[in-house]
Order: sequence, then C-alpha cells, then structure tokens
Amino acid sequence: MSMRIVPANFLDAEHCADLAVTSEASASFAVENLQSNVRDRAWRSTDLTSQVITGTFGGNARQISHLSIWPADGSSLIGATVAVRMWSDVAQTTLVRNVSAANFFTFTGDNYGEFLWGIQSWGVHNADRTARLAPFSTWFTPIAVSAFEITIASAGAVDTPYFEARRIVLGDYVQAPYNAAYGAAPQWKPGSSHRRTLGGSLRRISRRSWREMRFETILASEADRSAWADLMYVCDPSKEVVISLFPEHATPKVERDFTVMGSLEMLNPLVFENVDLHRLQLAIVES
Repeated sequence: MSMRIVPANFLDAEHCADLAVTSEASASFAVENLQSNVRDRAWRSTDLTSQVITGTFGGNARQISHLSIWPADGSSLIGATVAVRMWSDVAQTTLVRNVSAANFFTFTGDNYGEFLWGIQSWGVHNADRTARLAPFSTWFTPIAVSAFEITIASAGAVDTPYFEARRIVLGDYVQAPYNAAYGAAPQWKPGSSHRRTLGGSLRRISRRSWREMRFETILASEADRSAWADLMYVCDPSKEVVISLFPEHATPKVERDFTVMGSLEMLNPLVFENVDLHRLQLAIVES
C-alpha cells in the first residue's frame, strides 16, 4: 500500500461534542481526554469491565476510512480486544461497519505474564522493547458515518487493573501515489536536545524522548501535486496527524515502526524536476 496521511481527527471536540463512555472513567482521566493532543492527558477506566465509547457528529456525517487507538506510555491495552460498530444515521438503524472483537496487540513474547528481571520491562519481548507503544490501527474503504461505538474488553491478559488510552483517531486518509523513497527511517530524539516553538508543541509532548521521521515521496502528476499542496495546511506544531509509510505491511512491526502520530513539517517546497515529477520532503515529530 502507498503512503497515507490522516489530516483531521473527527473524534475531536469540534466534530464530536457528545463523546461518552460506559461504564465509568476514572477521576482525573475523563473520556474527553481522548480529544486532547497533550500527551499526558489520558482516558482511564476504573476497572476491567468492558468499556463502550460512543459519539455522533452533531446530526451530520463524516467520511471515515481510518481508526487508530494510541496507548498511554506503558500500555494498559495489551491483552485487550477492540470491537467497532458504525452507523450512517444518528438513530443507529443502518449499520455500515461492524468489526467483531480483534486483539489490540497479539503478544507472544518470552515470559509474558511472568515477573522476569532483566533489561527489558516486564512483559516485553527481548526483540520488541517498544511493544507497549504499539497502536491499534485499521484502514478500510471510506464510509459515511453519523454515529460510532468502540468497545474495549479484556481478553484475560491485561496486566493492569484498568484500561488506558491517550488518543483515538477517526479520520479519512489521503493516499499518495507512492511509498516513501529509500532512506526513510524513524529516529529517536532526546528531550534535552530538541527545540520547540513557544505556544506550539511546547506543552504537547511530555516525554523524555520521541521519534522524528524524515522521508521523501514522489508525486507523479499535477493532480497529485495539487492535492498534497493543499494538504500542507496541516503543517503546524499545534495540529496532530497520522502518517503511515507502509500501511497494512505484511510484517506488523514494520507497519508499526513507520506509523506515527504527531506534527508535520514540510522540509522543502514542492520541487519540479519535470512536468510529471515532483518531490516532497516531509518530517513528522511524534506526539
């Protein structure tokens, strides 16, 4: 699959004003925190009772082709399942998407569920030490949605007494004609050396280190160039987008390593090598 970007999150408050959860959110961890792009604001349940997150778009519809759930640091979602239902009407009479319970993250690491002392965190595979940062991410044919329901349940292996997530993204992806060119790679940045603009993402990223991914893609037609030029309005430290360089890659970890939620930067203008070839260099800084 070619590179994809989700430029807007329809779960945010300007689109979805009635976000709710059943049974109950923990004090200071309200479900509305899922609509905040400040990293240390998270939603947390009070226990491992199945959680049903619902919302509508004010009586209107949104075209949706992407859903992702991003865990808080030290994920409390490994071992959980996610089920999704979406309706084309607020009355929920016409079901347009129905995904039965799917594993949030299938964990098969050595000694998972055992308290093993070592350099890796408890329950994290020796060869996959960022497993707890893995999002639940799906891509599908665009559909018009007016109401949605996301059910998070325990599959018996959640190793905390609650569920916790920091962000849910419901959006419509735009696909580039090609994947990123050779040389794209996520790289970790320490907080001590990063600089941010005041009022932009200064307060948004609250962690000691994060990924920055730089890459280049080719736009092979004037239609592609104009579409992606329009998309560059999202290049703003205060905005949050999802980019996946290799969506639905056959190797799950490859897809995950190149799927990032954060703020987008355009590194150069659209360069015209010839009439039918334009190069676009971008960077995304993880939030």
